Amino acid sequence: MVFVMGKERSGTTLLQTFLGGNPNIVAPPEYDFIVLLYPRFGKIKKWREKDILDFIEQLYAEQWISKVWHLDRDLLTSILLSIKDQADYPCICKVVYYCMRGTKENILWISDKNPMYVLFIKTILKIFPDAKFIHLIRDPRDNVNSHLQAFSVTNVKFITMKWLSYNTILLKSRNKYPEKCYAVLYEDLVQDPEACMKGICGFLKISFTDKMIQNTFPSRLENLGNQKELLGSAKAIHANLLKPVNTSNIGKWKTGMPPEDIGIVEKITGDFASKNFNYIMSEGYNKTSTRINIQILKAKIIYYSWQFFTRMKFKSYRFNIFYTRTNLRIGRQTRVFERILKGI
Repeated sequence: MVFVMGKERSGTTLLQTFLGGNPNIVAPPEYDFIVLLYPRFGKIKKWREKDILDFIEQLYAEQWISKVWHLDRDLLTSILLSIKDQADYPCICKVVYYCMRGTKENILWISDKNPMYVLFIKTILKIFPDAKFIHLIRDPRDNVNSHLQAFSVTNVKFITMKWLSYNTILLKSRNKYPEKCYAVLYEDLVQDPEACMKGICGFLKISFTDKMIQNTFPSRLENLGNQKELLGSAKAIHANLLKPVNTSNIGKWKTGMPPEDIGIVEKITGDFASKNFNYIMSEGYNKTSTRINIQILKAKIIYYSWQFFTRMKFKSYRFNIFYTRTNLRIGRQTRVFERILKGI
C-alpha cells in the first residue's frame, strides 16, 4: 500500500491520477473506508460468513462504492467469501482495492489518496505495517487561496492552521520513517511531471511509463455520467484537472488574495514553510497587529478542537456514520467550534 498525503488542494488528486496510469498500480478515487470501518472490523481474527456480509453491507452503505467506484457487489462478495478462512482486515481491504484493477493484471502497488489520512498515520501503519507514504507539499498561500475558491470554508486562519498541522505531521513522519516516505513539491509536479514521477517510481521500485504523466481525470468523470450531483461537484472542485497539466496556478495568490489574508498565512506558516520547503515569504511577514495575533490564537484553539474531534469520531463507527449522514461537514463543524469559542 502507498498513501498519497498532503493538505487538500495540494495536487493529491492529480498525483493519484498519474499513479493510476501505471500498469502495476491500482489507484481508485478516494474513499476513507479502511479507517472508517476499522473500529468495527479491524480486530476480527476469524472471519465468518456473517462478518463478510456485514462488511459488504457497511462498505456499500454510503453508496460511494457503487456510484463512484462502480464496484460489482456480487463479485466482491463472492471473492471475499472464498477467502474468509485465510483473511484478516488488511487482506479484506486489499481485495476491495484489487477489484478496481480493471484490465490490469500484474498489480504491485495499491495507491490510496485521502488528505484526511494524515491524522491517522498510526492507524494506517497498524493495519498496513509495510505501507509507504508520498508527501505532497504546496506553497501555503496558493494552497489556502485554492481552498477558498473550491470550498465553502472561508476561515483563512483555520485553513492555514490545517496546512501547518498536516505538513508538520508528515514532516515528522518522514524523519521517523525515512525509508517509508517520499516528498514532492506541487510546483515540481506540474512543472516537470516526468522527473517527479520517475522519482516516485524509483521510490516504489517499479518502471516508469509515459502514461503516468497523462491527465486521465476527465475520462474518470465519465463514470459519473448518470450522477449529476456528484459530477457537478467534481467539476467544480477539480476544475483545473479538466485541462492539460499546467503551471497557471503557481503564484496565483499574488493576485487572488487580499493583503491581510496573505499576511495571516505568512504569519502562521512563514518560518516553517521557508525553513523546510524553501518558500520565500514577503518582507516583514512575521509582523502583524495584536488583533490579528489574538485571532490566530483563537484559530489554533478551533483547529486543534476540530482535529481532536475528527480523530475521536473515527474511533466509533456508529458515531462517525451519524456524523456523516447528518451532513456535519467541516464547514458547519468549524462554525460550531467558532460559536463555542465566542462563548468562552
